[in-house]
Amino acid sequence: MRKYHYDASVQEMIVPLSVKMNGNYIDDIHGYKVTLYDCSIGRRDCSQCLSELTTRLPLRCGWCKRSSSCEVQELCTSDEWLPYETTESCDDPVITEVWPLSGPYEGNTELLVKGNNLGKWFPDIVRIEVGGLPCIPIEASYSVSESVMCTTTKSERPNVSGNVVLHIIQAKSARSSQDFTYRDPSIHDFTPKVGPKSGGTTVTITGEFIDAGRNITADFDGFACLMKREQDVWNETTVRCKTSSVNTTSSAKLSMHFDGAERLAPDGKVFKYTEDPTVKSINPLRSMQSGGRQFNVTGTRLTSVQEPRMVLSSEDGIFVGRPCQVYSQSFMQCLSPVVYSGSLASSEYHDFTVGFLMDEVADLLQLDLDFTVVSDPVYFEFPEEGNIKDQHGKQLNIRGSDLNLACTSEEVRVTVGQDECIVESLSDVQLNCVPPEQEPAAVNKTGNPTRNGYPEVRVEVGHLSLYIGYLKYEKADTQTTTAIVVVSIICLLLGIVVTIGLGVILRNRIKYLNRRADLAKGILKTMEMKERDREKRILLLDYGDYAASMLFGGKNYNRIVNTKMKQIPDGSRCLEDFRSLLRDKLFCVVLIRTLEDLDDITPEGGSLIASFLTVVLHKEDHLMHFTEMMKVLLAEAARDTVSEEGQARVLERKNMIIEKLVSNWFSLTLYTFIKFVIGKHLLRLVTSVQHEIDQNDKVMEVDIVHILNDK
Repeated sequence: MRKYHYDASVQEMIVPLSVKMNGNYIDDIHGYKVTLYDCSIGRRDCSQCLSELTTRLPLRCGWCKRSSSCEVQELCTSDEWLPYETTESCDDPVITEVWPLSGPYEGNTELLVKGNNLGKWFPDIVRIEVGGLPCIPIEASYSVSESVMCTTTKSERPNVSGNVVLHIIQAKSARSSQDFTYRDPSIHDFTPKVGPKSGGTTVTITGEFIDAGRNITADFDGFACLMKREQDVWNETTVRCKTSSVNTTSSAKLSMHFDGAERLAPDGKVFKYTEDPTVKSINPLRSMQSGGRQFNVTGTRLTSVQEPRMVLSSEDGIFVGRPCQVYSQSFMQCLSPVVYSGSLASSEYHDFTVGFLMDEVADLLQLDLDFTVVSDPVYFEFPEEGNIKDQHGKQLNIRGSDLNLACTSEEVRVTVGQDECIVESLSDVQLNCVPPEQEPAAVNKTGNPTRNGYPEVRVEVGHLSLYIGYLKYEKADTQTTTAIVVVSIICLLLGIVVTIGLGVILRNRIKYLNRRADLAKGILKTMEMKERDREKRILLLDYGDYAASMLFGGKNYNRIVNTKMKQIPDGSRCLEDFRSLLRDKLFCVVLIRTLEDLDDITPEGGSLIASFLTVVLHKEDHLMHFTEMMKVLLAEAARDTVSEEGQARVLERKNMIIEKLVSNWFSLTLYTFIKFVIGKHLLRLVTSVQHEIDQNDKVMEVDIVHILNDK
């Protein structure tokens, strides 16, 4: 007879039987098999050892009181071994755990009771009491010796507590060390109160005793809100649930069920299902492999989701970024995720599908936008020994490659110690920044001292933080510093002396200027009085008086200008014909040319003729007829005024009538502009010139070089 053993942690194991004789196996033509078993495995107490539900009778297992284990009789003395058919009971039952520890006072909570020696089969359970109230055992949930479940009954009032007491056969019982409490849960509030109709919004519910019970559910007008039993947010005052998808945009009221007992949210507190958010644009559309680039996103209803995140996807997988920062319904900023893509190792550019994780809104997971991910920029360490670079000039240059594939100069940050090096430019191979003027403390970015006594230089872009080296500032020696101090003191003393001298000169100059200022104030006051008088006179002139003054040089022809055109008396046929001829542009041009060719017309006469013609032509059709005639005269003058030397002279001195007509036309057309815009300024100019002439002893004589007819 041979002993055997096996290491498998199973109660029974069926194995083939082999016989070996003289080193050779005897053929087994019948295929005999034997069962190996271990009574102690899976039978940790007396009830499990002696229960026919856990131990087959042919195994002849029994409970050995000496070793407190399940064994065959051969391994235990007979007076300490209890067989299956024994009438002696096992040890007293023990309750080790009760869950849950509270439930609605209406009852119906399925209570789990765990322990040892809780009976060899379900009929061993006599009754269970919870806080003195009956709890109905559930046979389907019974586990031999280990656990049993029961359903609580209604309590007359809430906040009743008590132990769980389990009674089994042979008048044995067990009492729990934990108390169960009948509660009256209530809902106080919940947040947020708005979310997309596709669902996925995590709602935080607050109240009192809202963790009471085993089966706790929540819904919004029948649409389930899936409970999330998270340790940090699941207690008697706070629980969470996630909304499900609905097909409508409406307001819904929250209700919770605690083992069937319903509780409603206070009146007026409702959840609003909105249309799903949309994304209109993303800028820029390129990121680096390590992620962390900031993107500006526009859309609609962006605040209806809690933690939107950027998502990049390709054949290599799906990559999710950190939560976006939402600023309004239409704008948010997101950081691109880190991309672990093997394809980027062989190519600088790789196409990805961009989208957003917004609760359960599936339409935004993949957008129809071309998004590119490029390899990370490479910044070279300072090539000097120990990576210590001497700082010369006002700029710090950092070399590298692929520096601006997916970032701009505004997105790169360079630190010297804990101070910033202001980035000025960024190219594909070089970054230029302006370091601090004063040498920063010899620390790294986190403030820890460096070993070599120089501030550390780092480049940060996106999620990358790259070591570059150290920056060594030039330090002046002691002699140079002393010389600088001495020279500074001498310059300071000289500056004081010069300042005193300038002060004396300046004081005398100020006195002189004050006297001049007083004199100027008097002069300006006089000029202002004269200007006011003249402004009044000019501003009071009506159009007729102004035209008479400009056309006739101040002579008393106001009556002619202000008189309306009258009907010519009957019998004056010649005057009527002449008036008709004046309406013809060709006749007027011929008339003016004829008058210009007469030698016996003096300049004063020609000027007077031009003014009378201006009055007649102006009265006929305001300025329209006059203007049309001037176009013809000026066009002819322009064609005929190129001298032999090639100098253009539009009007010669001999064209007195035409010149006066042009002057009159300008005067009349500029009336409104002069009166309301430039009149005051012209008056000031004339007054100033006149005052300067009056104040000087010498008479200013100026030759007239150009007149109207000159270029």
